[in-house]
Amino acid sequence: MSGDHMRALSDQFPFPSLECARNELLRDPSVRRIPHDEQERILKMVWERGREVARDFFPRVVAADFFSVCSHAGLRVVQEDSKPVAGRRFFAHYQPKHSLITLNTPSLQLWADYYSMELQQASNMALCHEYFHFLEWTRIGLMSRELDIPLFRCGALRIGRVRFPSLSEIGAYGFTYQCFYSSAQGEEN
Repeated sequence: MSGDHMRALSDQFPFPSLECARNELLRDPSVRRIPHDEQERILKMVWERGREVARDFFPRVVAADFFSVCSHAGLRVVQEDSKPVAGRRFFAHYQPKHSLITLNTPSLQLWADYYSMELQQASNMALCHEYFHFLEWTRIGLMSRELDIPLFRCGALRIGRVRFPSLSEIGAYGFTYQCFYSSAQGEEN
């Protein structure tokens, strides 16, 4: 997504759109295994699933305090200065084995500054995104398992499975969009 488009989006509310989710899918190394004409249907299905989960868990809440939500769920939140991973800057990371969410404060501060918002708001949105991943591991199942595409196929024989980590990210984008952006725009829940 271009910087100009991101700025235009930020005039209303700064969080990934369906277009950002589409880019996430296209960056997935396994996307070539999905027929091109099926990619958009899968993208929208997972995006809407994320929004549906938000409506189910927070039916009347607008921009919840995810610091409190995470605390009540037994998640520990820590802030640290982390380096980019594989050349990509990350804002937060959920570690299911430790019930831990790490907020990368310098990255979040850059994001907050770019969108002219407070670090607290940027951190809250990142926590919302990571809370979705917590729900995947504990309540709703991993979005990355929504597709069953074989690693190898020989006639009717199917061997192995390909997983799509981007589907979990797309679901988290939809979840966070529903919790923040759609409410800010007055969309129907």
